[in-house]
Amino acid sequence: MNSFSSWYSWTNRKDLPGSDMPGVYLIAEFDHPPVEGVSPLDRHILQIGRTGADSKQTGGAYDDFLSKRLGKFEHSATTGKKAHSGARTLSKKSLPERWEDVYVAALQFPFPSDEDVRVALSTVGLGDLDTKAAKRVLVSNRYGTWFREVERKLLEDFESKHGHLPPGNKVL
Repeated sequence: MNSFSSWYSWTNRKDLPGSDMPGVYLIAEFDHPPVEGVSPLDRHILQIGRTGADSKQTGGAYDDFLSKRLGKFEHSATTGKKAHSGARTLSKKSLPERWEDVYVAALQFPFPSDEDVRVALSTVGLGDLDTKAAKRVLVSNRYGTWFREVERKLLEDFESKHGHLPPGNKVL
């Protein structure tokens, strides 16, 4: 069973294991570095989010990873430009004053290997399809819905406990 990683400081987010994979993430602000495990219900959470498909560029195929999505978060939070709606929402409410106090944890899932995709395609008689494109579509269909459901459940649980969503989230 997968679980959330430890908390990583925002400045060290590139060290987050699996940052080159899709997943669900938590962004939080702490006065002191967290020492306990990660709870998606922690009152310090600023945003609960997930990676997703970029339908304009990939036709709905999965083309987003934790490192890319977190980079979009910082870009939107610091510039106000469109790249990450949660960061733009947060920047209008309570953007952290110090990035040193921001931490991230993630629940990530690896992409299937190229060989796994080739075998799956061959099994259904589609062995001549482009493996890279097929992998993106496979992951989009398999994980995209699942990530949305995990994010929704975490948001429901957070709202149930605190009476509101994290400041970077607008709706369930």
